Amino acid sequence: MGTPKDQLAQPEKTKVKDGLSAEEIAKMEQEMESLDHDFKAIEESYGENMLNLTLARGYIRRLIDNAKVVRHLNGNHPDIFSEFEPIAAAETS
Repeated sequence: MGTPKDQLAQPEKTKVKDGLSAEEIAKMEQEMESLDHDFKAIEESYGENMLNLTLARGYIRRLIDNAKVVRHLNGNHPDIFSEFEPIAAAETS
């Protein structure tokens, strides 16, 4: 019932059962196409996002390894330093 007629082996034999109407099936197919498109867009940007995250984490680790930077951040920007510590400590999954 849910297969489009152009994909059926015998499209002339249509089954009639209680359930979803043709409009409801068409709406579900449209929603599935929309979800598939959104998923592909997320999938395409995932690699670039992971690269950016890895580079940023490495940069923050290098900053925290510098004693002068740590002293400055602790003295002038403790809120930023408290956010940097868990980022620098995070391991790559």
